Amino acid sequence: MQPQIAVRVQAATLPKAGVAATLRFSGETLIVEGPELSLRAESAQVNVHVGGFDDDQLFLHWHDGQTSWSVTPIDKASHQALLAQSPSALLPHLRKGQFKAKAQRFKWNTVLTTLALFVLAIVLGIWQLDRVERWLAAQIPLSTEKRLGEATLKSLKNDDELDQTSVAAKAVSEIGGRLTKGSRYEYHWFVKEDDSINAFAMPGGVVIVHSGLIANADSPEQLAAVLAHEVQHVEQRHILQQMIHSAGLATVLALTMGDVSAIASVLLHSAGSMRHSRELEAQADAGGVKALVAAGIQPKGMAEFFSKLMAKEKEKGADKNPAILSFLSSHPATDERLAAMQVEIKANPCDCQAIKMDWAAVKGSLKKSEARPVKQGKSS
Repeated sequence: MQPQIAVRVQAATLPKAGVAATLRFSGETLIVEGPELSLRAESAQVNVHVGGFDDDQLFLHWHDGQTSWSVTPIDKASHQALLAQSPSALLPHLRKGQFKAKAQRFKWNTVLTTLALFVLAIVLGIWQLDRVERWLAAQIPLSTEKRLGEATLKSLKNDDELDQTSVAAKAVSEIGGRLTKGSRYEYHWFVKEDDSINAFAMPGGVVIVHSGLIANADSPEQLAAVLAHEVQHVEQRHILQQMIHSAGLATVLALTMGDVSAIASVLLHSAGSMRHSRELEAQADAGGVKALVAAGIQPKGMAEFFSKLMAKEKEKGADKNPAILSFLSSHPATDERLAAMQVEIKANPCDCQAIKMDWAAVKGSLKKSEARPVKQGKSS
């Protein structure tokens, strides 16, 4: 006698949850027995369906003329026993149902796996956001970035607060030219008549330095340090990364499609206040130190300038000194950042000569300079 198979029986005449019973076969006859329950059905009467929460259970259905009955194995072992003991007339239907149940399980496993991978991708995307943005920035063709710079430059020509011809502007261009020798970009240097201490770069090699920054720099080496930092934002495509961070894939799509006009307009309004992540600032600092050494410029000016601003901030408070606040809001100065600069400077020794420049004359020209229309110029 074959072992009995544990099943659950459901019918309109039974409790909603069904009742436990056992199933066995006698030839082609299906026999179900339980407390106050005894059912018989020929295999030809029985239909096989797949059901359950995720459609992975086999159900045997039949109608005896008065009641519709449904029987399902209660566990995996009972399921296997049903397949092993099933008569030949019923077995093909059970195997077909089993295949459908496996397909349903595969479907749900695929859905859940895809969902888990999607969530994981989001988590990794947030965790590795800088890497994702760096990769996306790398997908933007260099030619498109240069066109973006040209569109920005075209708009800047109409800004009468920008200068390329004064003594200070020529000093910026001279130092910048040393820092960018051999670059893939054609740099354009501007001095903006603005008492706040700030400097910023835009894609394609446009660099703007506020007159207030030059006035607060004690030496051309300190100015060179700031320029080296901004140049690294261009060389390492940090501005593109920051634009992607702020505007998302819309920036990538617009630039890869060659639509630079709208992006240039947004860039002009936000460039001066654009804030890079700590990681990007650290990369620009480290790259800036190396660029200074490569240009034969003493890199200590970087630590000196940041130390000076930090001292002023602690003395008066940045909130009481708008000139300092402008710079620190987009170039956060912390003890950790200064320490990292000093480590980088120590790791890149430089037997450099002082920049030959009449720094007093450069700073003196700021007091005499007046806002004038921009004249075309480029770095040497």
